Amino acid sequence: MVRPASHRSFRRRCHFLSSEYQDWELYNAKHALVAGLAHGMARPLLMLAHEPYSSPLDYRDLLRRHSTAAAAETIFADWSLPYVEQYEKRIVSAASYRVAELERKELRDITVGEPVAEFESDSIPDYYVSTAAFTDTLRAKYSLVVGRKGTGKTATLFAVTEQFLSDPCNHVCVIKPVGYELEGLLSILREELSRAEKGYLVESFWKFLLYTELAKSVYDQLLSKPEYYVRTPAESALAEFVEQNKALITPEFTVRLERAVARLRELPSLTSADGRRTRTSELLHNDMLARSRVLLGEVLESKAKVAILVDNLDKAWNPNGDLPLLSDLLFGLLSVSRHVADEFGRNASGRSSVNLCFALFLRSDIYAAMLHFAKERDKLPARLITWADPELLRRVIEQRFMKSATDIEFPHEVWQRYFAPTVRGMPTWEYIGGHILPKPRDLIYLVKSALQFAVNRGRTQVEEKDFIDGEKQYSRFALDSLIVEAAVRIPNVEDLLLHFVQSSEILTQDEIAAKLESARMSAGQLEIVINFFAQLTFIGFEVSPNRFEFLYDEQDAGKIFMMAQKTTESTKVRRFRIHPAFHAYLEIQSSGSVAPGQLSIGL
Repeated sequence: MVRPASHRSFRRRCHFLSSEYQDWELYNAKHALVAGLAHGMARPLLMLAHEPYSSPLDYRDLLRRHSTAAAAETIFADWSLPYVEQYEKRIVSAASYRVAELERKELRDITVGEPVAEFESDSIPDYYVSTAAFTDTLRAKYSLVVGRKGTGKTATLFAVTEQFLSDPCNHVCVIKPVGYELEGLLSILREELSRAEKGYLVESFWKFLLYTELAKSVYDQLLSKPEYYVRTPAESALAEFVEQNKALITPEFTVRLERAVARLRELPSLTSADGRRTRTSELLHNDMLARSRVLLGEVLESKAKVAILVDNLDKAWNPNGDLPLLSDLLFGLLSVSRHVADEFGRNASGRSSVNLCFALFLRSDIYAAMLHFAKERDKLPARLITWADPELLRRVIEQRFMKSATDIEFPHEVWQRYFAPTVRGMPTWEYIGGHILPKPRDLIYLVKSALQFAVNRGRTQVEEKDFIDGEKQYSRFALDSLIVEAAVRIPNVEDLLLHFVQSSEILTQDEIAAKLESARMSAGQLEIVINFFAQLTFIGFEVSPNRFEFLYDEQDAGKIFMMAQKTTESTKVRRFRIHPAFHAYLEIQSSGSVAPGQLSIGL
């Protein structure tokens, strides 16, 4: 920290004695030495001498003589005035520096979290922005929470889990398999089976996994109790049951899933429908599940709510795989969730009633693909996570800043205190919203990048240049994310995307075809590339003259495609727009033909 210089170190005053004083020679010699050092170091120096005084030649021009004390004071006041003013300015500057340093520290202390929810599972509930999908999931008996990558499905899962766990009268079972494959089960389903047989097989499979996972979660909770905890008779009976069936219940979900698939592959290929059902029941230990239902009911009947939350099941989804069968598997899980919830809700045959709810978290592209094979899509309990409302998206940042700041009471204060009012002539939030994909992940990444630039530069606010430099980092991040998703469907997609560098933001179909040719890709892939780039929101369609829409919700695809087709028929040219999120890294040339405000962040 800069410390203001004291008067002694800031300037030097040497007063020489008149020759009428005793020992004046020795006294003046000492002062001459000090004055010489000060002069040599370019320090402000005033040399005074009381008359009579005969000055040596070497400092005669520096010496000021006076005959009275009043004259000495006048000389000193005239000489010191500019230095005093300079000193006072240093004092003010040092104080301002200390205030600015406190403000810089305040900005350094701001934490906006991580773009990936898995990296901050403990913190998300503190600043989670409640959405309709969140509140509906808390209340519903069974839910299907749908959202694109980065829209907050996992964050919603963490928030829902925390909300349920905040009440000790609830029990929560979270299922998040890390890595698994279902090819073995799919190969069975490809056999010549009736639809009823396939449905029974899939539902039995999921029922086995859900029952055993619920039993494992209750057992693990019992094991976590302190040693002095005395189990109830029902808890002791369940624990004994689990220990007797350890090989079937205690392994991780992924291990049990793979073992279940392996057992089902033992099904004989040629049996009657009844025989196959009986064998399926034996392989998945339905008798054991019936017993576990009784024991679980006795333990959980006192719980206000028992929640089963399932995420990561889409990890096994392969867009190039057998979509009808994969859809059957997920529809089977939705169906069995209803049956399990209803079964636990009934109090009959010695089985205690349990208030059980179920929620499955699924990517929207998978859900959109499933809908093609759904018989009654209107009955699917889907709850879409969408950020089409800019005000809702803005709250994501406001909540996180308010959590870190100590004295921010209202959201609007966040923008006044921590952000420059405009970026490239636009209000800051309007600029941010117009240059990202409308998802919390993207918003957090951009703001965090800009914040890091501001902190590294010693700012007290995130300024325009910080946002511009942060946008370049974010744009690279957005492109990398797109490459990861597109690589499954488009070979050499990274090379293809680099051919868009410095192109115009509005492109015709012929211009995109030329880029495919430059990337040595077949012209027959043009429509595949256009549609897939649209699904990933790299490009948007012209749906009316100079108005472009991006496919933020896959369920709107049919509507957008039809509007684009009619526009092409009207204008005689098929045009697309590259999303602004990718402009900074690819150095896309902006077009003035699109009116401001015609790029919406939601349809």
